[in-house]
Formats: sequence, C-alpha cells, structure tokens
Amino acid sequence: MNLKKFLTISVAAASLAIPMSGQSSLLSSYKSKCDSLGTLVQERTTVKAGIRLTSVMKRGNFIDFYFSGSLGDIPWTHEDVEWFKHTLHEITPEEFAKYKIGNIYCDRVLIGNLVVPGPRNDGRPSEHKYRIRDPKASERPAMIRKEDRIVFDKGLTDRYIALWQSHGRYYEASTRRWEWQRAPLHTTVEDMYTQSYVLPFLIPMLENAGAYVMTPRERDTQKYEIITDNDPSFSNVRKGLVRRLGKYSETGAWKDAGVGFADYKEIYTGNDNPFVHGTARQIASSSEPGGNATITWTPDVPERGNYAVYISYKSLPNSSESAHYTVKHMGGTSSFLVNQRMGGGTWIYLGTFEFDHGTDGCVILDNGTQKDASHKCGSIVTADAVKIGGGMGKIARGNDDMPLSEYTTSGLPSFTEGALYWMQWAGIDSTITRAHDNDYTNDYADRGPWVSHMAGGSRVNPKEPGKGIPFDLAFAFHTDAGTTPADSTIGTLAIYTSKSNGSRKYPDGEDRMLGRIMTDDIQTQIVKDIRTQFEPEWSRRQLADRSYSESRTPCVPATLLELLSHQNFAEMKYGLDPSFRFTVSRAIYKGIL
Repeated sequence: MNLKKFLTISVAAASLAIPMSGQSSLLSSYKSKCDSLGTLVQERTTVKAGIRLTSVMKRGNFIDFYFSGSLGDIPWTHEDVEWFKHTLHEITPEEFAKYKIGNIYCDRVLIGNLVVPGPRNDGRPSEHKYRIRDPKASERPAMIRKEDRIVFDKGLTDRYIALWQSHGRYYEASTRRWEWQRAPLHTTVEDMYTQSYVLPFLIPMLENAGAYVMTPRERDTQKYEIITDNDPSFSNVRKGLVRRLGKYSETGAWKDAGVGFADYKEIYTGNDNPFVHGTARQIASSSEPGGNATITWTPDVPERGNYAVYISYKSLPNSSESAHYTVKHMGGTSSFLVNQRMGGGTWIYLGTFEFDHGTDGCVILDNGTQKDASHKCGSIVTADAVKIGGGMGKIARGNDDMPLSEYTTSGLPSFTEGALYWMQWAGIDSTITRAHDNDYTNDYADRGPWVSHMAGGSRVNPKEPGKGIPFDLAFAFHTDAGTTPADSTIGTLAIYTSKSNGSRKYPDGEDRMLGRIMTDDIQTQIVKDIRTQFEPEWSRRQLADRSYSESRTPCVPATLLELLSHQNFAEMKYGLDPSFRFTVSRAIYKGIL
C-alpha cells in the first residue's frame, strides 16, 4: 500500500471514530433510556424479549446501534422497524439530537434483514426477497402418485415434508431400563402427547392437501405387523404380537438385484441393519399396461383393522419412474405409481387401509407402464419387502457389561418409541443412528441428519449421497416445561437456526432466512388462531434463532415448535381438548401452506 493511500484511509477512519471515553459516554447515555424499550416492544408485538444494547457508534451524521442477538427474537415487520427507529429517536439524549438514527444491528445482522412478511389473509404466499422458484417446475415425477389423486395447484401436491413429534420411549443406560424421556404430567407424557396432534390431525391435513409426509418415527398405531419378503425370515414361532410372515410370489423373469432387506432376526441389537442382509429383485419395465411380470405380497392379517402399508425397493440409475403398485383391501383397490429413482433401501409409506382377518388383501407390483405414465427404454422395476402394520418394538438395548441375551425391547408398540429405533428398522446406517454415545442424545440429534440423508442426491442436498427425496421443509413438534401463577400461560415458542457449520446458506444455496420466515408464519398462525378461538391472552414467546440440533442440522428450512407448557395447568386445560388440538394442527398446516 502506498503512503498516499494509507494516509487517506487513516484520515477517513479518524473522522468516523469517537474516542473510547466518548463511546462509553454515548452508550451510557442511551442505556439508561433503553431500559424501557423491552416493555414498549412487548406492548407493540406482544413478544417478551430481553433487549440489551451493547454498543452505540457515531458515524458521520448518524448514530448506529448494536443490540444483542435477543433483538432478533421479535418478529419484526417493516412497520415495526420504522416504529423502532422513531422510538430510538424519541429517547435520544438532547446532546445528540442533531444526529439521525443510522443502522440498527442485531448481533452484527442489520435489523432490516430480519424482517418477516408474515402470513397473508388472502391465502396467497407472502412476498419476500428470499422466495424460491416452484420446485415442481423442474422436478422429476413425484415419488408416490396415487392414480386417482386430485392435483392441488395451489396446495401441497408433490411437496415433501419431514415431520416428527417430540420424544419417545428409549433405553436409559444409567438406570438399565426403558423410560419415557419426559415426566408424566396432567394424565400424559410429552412423548405421547404430541402424537395426539401429529398422527390424527396434522399429517392427514398435509396429505389431504397433496404433500408426501415422511417421519423418522413409526406412524402406525397398529400393534400387529406382517412382513412379506422374497428372502427367508427368522425361524422363531410367530405367536402373540411377534411379527407375522406373509406369502411372497412372483411371475415372469425376475432376477437378483443385489443387496436388499431380510427380516433375519426377531430382535435386533447394536448396529444390526435388516436392509443389508437380504436381496432385492429386478426386471426390465414393459411399455404395455400390466406388463409381463408381477410380484404379489399377501399378508396373513391376524385381526381386522387399519394397517399402514409400506413398500421397499432398490434405487438404480435406470430405475423406473412409474412402477405400478396395487393394494387390495376391504375398501376395494388403490393403485400407485412410484418413482423408484428415489427412496430405495428403506420403508416407503403408501397409505393406511382396512384389511380383514386372513389373506384376502395383498399388494401387487407389475412391470407395466400405465396409460398416463411415460415408458423409458431400458428402465428397471425393482422390488423388495412389504411391511403392513406398525407392530411392536423390535430393537433390544442393554448396557455394555450385559450379555446380549439380557438385552430387552421396550415391550410397547413401535409408535411409542423414539426415532432412533425406527431409523434402525428402516435401514438407516449406524453412522447416523449411533453417532453419539447414548440413546437419549441419538434419538433427538439424529433426526436432522436423517432429513439430510434422505434428501441426499436431490436438488436440495446435491453433494451428499442419500435417498434422493427433495424435502421442502422439516418440522419438529414439541411441548415445553414451566409453570406460571394464576391463569397465565407460558405460551408458544418457535425456533429456527440462521447459521450451520459457519454458513448462512442451505446446501442448495438458498438463504437460511427462509427458516425464519417459515417459522414466523407457523408461530403467527398458531397464536392468532388460539387467541381467536380459545384464549385471547395466549402468550407469544420468542421467534428464536438458536442452535438446536433439530433446527440446525436438516438441509432444508426447519422449525422446532414448543407449542405450550405440558407442565402448566392453564395451558393443559386447553391442550387436552381435541378441538384445541385440531385448531392448532390446522394452524400449523395453514402456516406451512
């Protein structure tokens, strides 16, 4: 750097700087005035946040303000920011009245970059600079397409959502037993309570709008489970609630497709992975409807009832994008086209159907091409096991000093267990499921990596290998703890993460501000609907930028919701009401939409 340029920069810097004593005086002058800012902000936004001024700097004719990160806990709108600047101007000490309000920073981020548009009242998406193009414009055929489906152009058709409900039963090594992760309160535990929103209300709402929803926990409450596969299964007696064995049959020239699923043990331990202990099947696709080959999976259903149907297959570079499955059940037949280029090597949910006792129902796969699907020369149809029903826990745990023979399962239906055990049963590699040294941490910390793995190789996570499913968002549904006096509420907290691994971008290059905007839309809608229909004074907590695993590690915009305090009677008197749970679930659906 030459001397002239150095002197120019030095003089410019000196003209902007204030002596340290001057900076301290400026800060102290404002700090005493800023003590009431938090109250004023809460009165305007209804959000209580600890607003702390850390620095004030004079820049020419402007004064810049630096606040702690808690300033970002407010769902700022453009109008709110202008009001905040006006309020700062009003409390400006007289000796600085000639200066204008300059930049306002929240932990080095301009407050203007934290503005959220908020949900609209006309049903249309909010406008903002972070909006992405419609992914459906360039997407491959959807992974699951029901043949008689209704396409919702302004709904969630062909959108992919990763969704899970808080905690679940897990093995605690320190007590050498299976436990709930949260304490029993008000006739329930959080591990089960959040299920009463997600399973009967939220997932069906999203699916009815066209979305494909995946969860790292078992979603079927059915206690029975039937596995039908081309490979031999474990030889134990199938009685009581032990997994039943269905009948597998095929016609045509199917051949081996390499590694696949086998239900080779009644109880799985350690790093056991059933999706690498068997084989899959394959055949060339046919251009004719119905094709020239079929596979039929016929379950022996022990009891009439509703059963979730899961399929599995192998994804190959030339896999068919329209493999034709037919489910025969008590309600008739349901047909699906499956894009097998994504989702191979795990359980893929087709739907829940009513089956009668016995062997009347079945799942059929053919290698034909339906009239509304395009046939690609050289494409391959693959097949592996079919699972019907949720079943009982089949993952056994114990301490390192115990023989495997003393390991135990939870003894409860699979849907009550944490995500960790479902992921193992669904073929997720132990590098994800056993990344930490205890099941408690693995259960919650593996859900975000599960999202990224399932999306690996898709447009949203192109550099990581995985199942190729392009999730649009991830949503974690929790409730919180805490009590308040009288009838006041703890309220609704919503969490997102603006930076992961030092980056403010998702793997596809989109800005992580999308997570803040989505989280605000959901939280705003929940609070608005609760205040309208149940409790006008319902508390809105922070729109919090925090580094929680479930909001930080997914490769897509993610929200971690703490809906209410399951410890606080003032909230649970609403929370145990099914109409309240319906309203909240519908609010989340509207926020996502």
